[in-house]
Amino acid sequence: MSIYDKVNLLLVSGVKNGIGYWKIDIFDIEKPLNEINNQYLECYRKELLGYKAALVIRDVINRNINNIILLCRHDGFIMTNEIDEISYDLPLQILEEIFDFWIDTYRNEKLWKKYIGVLNFYESHYLLCGNANLGLRGDSFACIKKLEYLHSFRPNIYLGDLHIRKPMW
Repeated sequence: MSIYDKVNLLLVSGVKNGIGYWKIDIFDIEKPLNEINNQYLECYRKELLGYKAALVIRDVINRNINNIILLCRHDGFIMTNEIDEISYDLPLQILEEIFDFWIDTYRNEKLWKKYIGVLNFYESHYLLCGNANLGLRGDSFACIKKLEYLHSFRPNIYLGDLHIRKPMW
């Protein structure tokens, strides 16, 4: 596939072995949900992009999602995740917001480069020490605040809330 080919970047839901999941994926066909033996159920977002752009955006979206899962687990929340799929533990609204944000940001090259730089900074500082916005000003500070918002999701199930109850007899 050439980097100039047009492909669809999709946010889809699917089922594998009876377990539901989300997936951000690239397809070179118009209607991937109609494929034979396809496990995808529904498409929630679809963007027609160049192949290279779709790869880059998909990778950044997946980085953002993996960071959320890492932070949730660090904070003691239960999060399941497969290698290629995204668990239903993350609500659709969060995934749509992340998808839309990175698609919109990619359209502005200057803004894209700034957000990628801030994302790299965020991952290396906040994920390690929790203080990503120290010393940042102006646009960089606004970028880090937006990224903190995109990484702020926490599920309802907390490991500390689970108690193993022994039977009475």
